[in-house]
Amino acid sequence: MASVPISVHGASSSNGAAANQVSNMFVRLPVNETDPVEVLRRVAGDTRDAKRVHGAIGADMIGDVTELTPPGLFNLAVRTYSRAGLAERLPPIHNLVVSNVPGPPIPLYVAGAQVAAIYPFGPLLEGCGLNISVLSNMGHVDIGVIACPDIAPRVDDVASGIVDAIAELRAAANAALREAR
Repeated sequence: MASVPISVHGASSSNGAAANQVSNMFVRLPVNETDPVEVLRRVAGDTRDAKRVHGAIGADMIGDVTELTPPGLFNLAVRTYSRAGLAERLPPIHNLVVSNVPGPPIPLYVAGAQVAAIYPFGPLLEGCGLNISVLSNMGHVDIGVIACPDIAPRVDDVASGIVDAIAELRAAANAALREAR
């Protein structure tokens, strides 16, 4: 199960200032499927379903619940969860975080040189030691993979697997185009 952070636009903070609000949805990953096209179809379908569920619940309701919790109480709950080792005793809600962040719509420069790549890295959450972040950047995507070595000791294999899966999807798409002609 992947946890997918999503931006919630249109909401503002209580003082009227624009707020950077993020919500979350969960998407099942068909890890036992070997056909890359079928994997993509199933992930796309589950993502549509997750968006519908999220829309039915409403991001405002999710945000309202977190805003009603006093920061001190929330902080105490998180510390207690961590100190009690509950992440090690309870099954995780999700196995990894997958985030897709839009990059800058214009080329970026540093000291006169154009930035060729921007590799994003998201946080590791307790009990869930893998984060895959994708950033679109001037017609291509840059992918950052970070992992807890206790949970995913070979993070380079994860990154290589992503590259291989993209190549498989590209080959399958090209084959489908050739067959359609």
